[in-house]
Amino acid sequence: MNPSGKLAFTIPHDFSELNISQSQYPGDDNGENSTYTEKHHFGYRWYDQYNKTPAYEFGFGMSYSKFEYFNLKVYKGGVYFEVKNVGKRVGSEVAQVYVSVPETENFKGAYRSPKNLAAFTKIMDMKPGEVRKVELVLPKKSFSYWSVEKKQFVVERGLYKVLVGASSRDMRLKDDLKI
Repeated sequence: MNPSGKLAFTIPHDFSELNISQSQYPGDDNGENSTYTEKHHFGYRWYDQYNKTPAYEFGFGMSYSKFEYFNLKVYKGGVYFEVKNVGKRVGSEVAQVYVSVPETENFKGAYRSPKNLAAFTKIMDMKPGEVRKVELVLPKKSFSYWSVEKKQFVVERGLYKVLVGASSRDMRLKDDLKI
């Protein structure tokens, strides 16, 4: 058997490195009120935003096999790539696709997280030397934000980066998508 699970959260070296205040956790007023000053920068996004290295990143996993990613093609609405088991054992891999949004008129100065998970898939039981083709849909929401004024999700024009990898810190492929 070959382990192939991935972490669904980020593990810090030490809880204190997150600089969480009393107001954030457990909260003021005996834990009844919390202040979310980190906004949407939490988990792997916080580590990306502040360029810190976690003990174990979101999506980290262990395997007795190794995988190579190649042949990335990004198009509006999806992504295509291939994964090869270059190890000596049968193994499964969880491929993750992230989208990095551009700075725009509305979002300057690192308001948005550097990248967000847009899609993922588990490629099961690949034999040594086997290549699998992967095609994933990138939902419109991956490129949008909620506009309070328009009361709907809005996609801004710009150059988005599409990143494919084995974890939030192990990017193997990248390409641009102009919207």
